[in-house]
Amino acid sequence: MVCLQFEIFFVQTNEIFHLSYNDCNINSENKISYNEWSLHYKLIILEDNTMSIGGILLSMVAYMIIGTFWYSGAFLGKVWQKLVKLDFDKMDREKMTAAFVSSAAAAFVMASVLNYLMVEFEVSTIVQAVILGGMLWLGFSGTSIFVNNMYQQKPMLLTLVDGGYQLVSLLAMSVILYYI
Repeated sequence: MVCLQFEIFFVQTNEIFHLSYNDCNINSENKISYNEWSLHYKLIILEDNTMSIGGILLSMVAYMIIGTFWYSGAFLGKVWQKLVKLDFDKMDREKMTAAFVSSAAAAFVMASVLNYLMVEFEVSTIVQAVILGGMLWLGFSGTSIFVNNMYQQKPMLLTLVDGGYQLVSLLAMSVILYYI
C-alpha cells in the first residue's frame, strides 16, 4: 500500500498555519481511512519578543514624571507659562485634571505603539531602541509640534520647549521598553 502524506507550515510574526493531508491512514484496528485534511491555526501570544505591559506602564509613568519636571517652575515651567500666556494660580482645576488624565492616556498609547514597533522591528540593542525613539519623534512628534505652532503663530521657543519634552520622553520610553 502506498500512502501520500504532506504538511505545509506558513509562519508569520505571531501566527502559524499548519495544513496537512493524509491520503491513507491505518488506525488501531488495522482499518484504513482515506482523505484526511486538517488545517490548524495558532496565534502565538507569548514568545520572547512580546508586548510588555509592565514596560508600557513604567514608560507612561516616566512620561508623566518627565512632564511634571519639564513644565515645573524648577525647569521650564515659567518660560512655558509666559509663552502660552497661562498663570498656574488662575488655572481651572477641573480642566487641569482633565488635561493630566488625557496626558496619561496619550502616554499609554505612545508607549504601547512604541513597544509594538520595537517588537516588530526586532530591536535588539539599546542603540537601536534610542534611534527608533528619535526617528519617531523626528517623523511624527517633532514635526507635528512644529507645524501646529507655525500655523498658530506661536514663538519658536515654545516649539523647542514642547518638542524637547516629547524628544526626551520618547527616548526615555525607548530605553525603558528596551530593558523591560
